[in-house]
Amino acid sequence: MRETRKVEEKALEKAQNTTCREGSKVGKRKQRHEISEGDSSSITHSSVRDRGKAEDQDKDLDLYKMAKKAKDTDLHNQIEKIVRGYKPQTPAKLALEAAKGICKSPFTEDILKAKKPVKFTQPKFKLFEGTTDPIEHIYHFQQQMVLE
Repeated sequence: MRETRKVEEKALEKAQNTTCREGSKVGKRKQRHEISEGDSSSITHSSVRDRGKAEDQDKDLDLYKMAKKAKDTDLHNQIEKIVRGYKPQTPAKLALEAAKGICKSPFTEDILKAKKPVKFTQPKFKLFEGTTDPIEHIYHFQQQMVLE
């Protein structure tokens, strides 16, 4: 929210600066033209004021539209970033990621390459029958190997 407000304020300031410069030149030209044409200066000045108010309202509306467009663009860019960063997760991909985590050994390569002692006996486990959770079965095996 703060970022969009900052962007909105910057857009408003920039738009005001450019429209003020352009608007002052155009307004002065109209005033000079109208004063030089007519004798009744009071009527000309009041019509210039009315036009000035209308121009100010138009400028305000334009500034509002520009700020809204900048805000919409910013939000659209944020949504695009989120969508690009999103990775679809299917059950097969999730299972594959879980299997990769299970296959990792908690030991360094030196420990894994070391020869087992002569009296080492591998712990005995029940064979996996497919009726229980496979991840839990592998986790149990890993825990037993760490303890041995």
